[in-house]
Amino acid sequence: MHVQNVVEITPTDGLLPAAVIITAYRSSRYGLVVFVLNDVAPAAIDVILDPVVSTMPLSIPGVLYVQISDEARVSQAVSSAETVYVATETFHDLAVGYGASPGNIRPVGSSQYRPRKRVVFAKSGEARGLPKMRRAPMRPVLYQACRTQLRDGETRHA
Repeated sequence: MHVQNVVEITPTDGLLPAAVIITAYRSSRYGLVVFVLNDVAPAAIDVILDPVVSTMPLSIPGVLYVQISDEARVSQAVSSAETVYVATETFHDLAVGYGASPGNIRPVGSSQYRPRKRVVFAKSGEARGLPKMRRAPMRPVLYQACRTQLRDGETRHA
């Protein structure tokens, strides 16, 4: 597996870095991005990404969620990634231990994934503080009418 970027996602004071998540997803149009989830549920990431996914083409490589406890998958992602963005010392040490080049490891806060916006989740599961997203453009679908006359007993398969 060739990975463009590995990004550690971890809450800070109970808040998720929405800008990091959204920016990393948008950069996945250039290659696979792996989110290493450190004490974060995939559903929490989905809440942030749902409005963004509809604005992106379906042909992009996208993101892959991997729990930090999954040693095999984290090791494979980190060792093949062009850049590894770390948020904690724990993940930094893991990345170095799994063979990531120290020159390819960068802190999330000093990268293109600056956490400017954070999201807090209410007890109801509702996300507050999400950035405003523009609606996905509606694409008109044109259907051509086709008249086919069939004789008794004939069937037509298109």
